[in-house]
Amino acid sequence: MLSRRHIRVKVMQALYAVETGAAADASAERAVSAVRKSADRFLDMYYYMLQFLAEFRHLLLQAEDDAQQRYIVNKGDLDAMRMASQNPVIKAISESEELAAILKKRSIAWSMDPDTMRRVLNDLRKTPVWSDYVALSAMGAAPTTHLPLALIRDYALEHPSVTQALEENFINWHDDKKIVGQMVVKSIQNMGNGESLVPQLERFGQPDPATFTFAEDLIRVYLMHKEELDGIVKARITKWDPSLVAVVDLCILKMASAEFLYFLSIPSTVTINEYIEMAKAYSAPNSRKFVNGVLDVIWKQIKEEGKIAKA
Repeated sequence: MLSRRHIRVKVMQALYAVETGAAADASAERAVSAVRKSADRFLDMYYYMLQFLAEFRHLLLQAEDDAQQRYIVNKGDLDAMRMASQNPVIKAISESEELAAILKKRSIAWSMDPDTMRRVLNDLRKTPVWSDYVALSAMGAAPTTHLPLALIRDYALEHPSVTQALEENFINWHDDKKIVGQMVVKSIQNMGNGESLVPQLERFGQPDPATFTFAEDLIRVYLMHKEELDGIVKARITKWDPSLVAVVDLCILKMASAEFLYFLSIPSTVTINEYIEMAKAYSAPNSRKFVNGVLDVIWKQIKEEGKIAKA
């Protein structure tokens, strides 16, 4: 589920498009629509990661079938494939009718090259994760989450071939992969604790109305009070030519100023910390110090002017 921090990033990206003229329509409706589309693709990533586990099981079943067809059967390989393919968490995801229905409804088609998945399996079989899982499974002592967690953490999120495929399929994969990974990991852990997949789909696969309300309010306030926010920021960066300040930094400063003035339930320290981190992640190396200094001045001055009354 999208956090406030993550939704701020998506709002910033939509407003950046407005500020740079990249958006054909500079209206609030267009910016809100862009955020919703980006968030929708974020949910697609979550479902795609679950599909990654389902497709991996299909590969295991195919490899198991291929092993049985060999003239000389390697019983160790066959048993290993069988134990992996019967992992309760991976099997439940693979056989979930609810997940299949969501994938169909959202038109999420599996597009990863089969060779990429085979490389994942071949690489995994060379690791202690695989040998330990097989050994523990043979004793009936393998944790149900051991294998799927390794597949997500070490392969879906980190394997070069998988990363390349995901970046080609999802334009915001680099921005979103950390929180998407956390959601999938938490889903697996919950299933390991006895929950089914369905509560995970309901918990993580649905947008939070309150988060989108915040995003929409922030966009509308920013655009409605754009001249005021421009004036507040430009008055506090007199040491710099505003035309030379990065557009993303100006967006960040104006978004933070909007929160100071019009979102009284959000503590100022939260706003400042959130936007400093955003500058660190999305702007130039020195932007964090610049944004920190300017926001501190803005906050103190508008507080002294009595324009706001919050901590």
